[in-house]
Amino acid sequence: DRRATLDLRLWQEASLSPAGRRIYELELQVVPLLMRATENGIPLDLDFLRRTGDDRRSTMQRLASQIGVNPASVLQLRKLLFETHSLPVLAVTKETKEPATDKDTLGQIQLELKPGDPRLALIDTLLAWKEAESDQRICTECLKYGEADGRLHPRFIQTPVSGRLASEGPNVQNKPKHLRDMGLAPPGYLFMQGDYAQLELRIYAALAREEVLI
Repeated sequence: DRRATLDLRLWQEASLSPAGRRIYELELQVVPLLMRATENGIPLDLDFLRRTGDDRRSTMQRLASQIGVNPASVLQLRKLLFETHSLPVLAVTKETKEPATDKDTLGQIQLELKPGDPRLALIDTLLAWKEAESDQRICTECLKYGEADGRLHPRFIQTPVSGRLASEGPNVQNKPKHLRDMGLAPPGYLFMQGDYAQLELRIYAALAREEVLI
């Protein structure tokens, strides 16, 4: 297996164009950095995760009692929304073609209803339950991955389909801002967030030599 992998690498390297080789060599420089990031891991505030998870579970129970059905049951939710309250079906699931009840679809239904519609309160409560459920699930996942040594050790993926850096085990790039306090900077260090606004658009403008956009 090792020999076959080396042969494949040598064959692929020889077939690279000059531009492709530049990108390839740049990506190679990133590999040890990402490996070190995975090995070092992200220190976690385990107490914050436990407190937040407990708080969201309590919120879910309170909101579920107001809703009157189990919001985690899609069948019960469909019956409540589309039979009991006659709400409009704005989307269906890909697999079963049944009415969708995900957060985005509920948000669309919310926009369809007129101000003062008594069904708005139900949609608001359901959306609040889904947000609490999402937070609770994230806290549980991070505790599962991090309780061994108090750190997350995600695997970073350089070549996802999207072309952007991704991560798994867990995905640390999709956590909501209000939960980012779960990360603890070691003594003497700070967490820093950077963002290059409209990076793709700037690249397109430069490549196209579009003076107005530049």
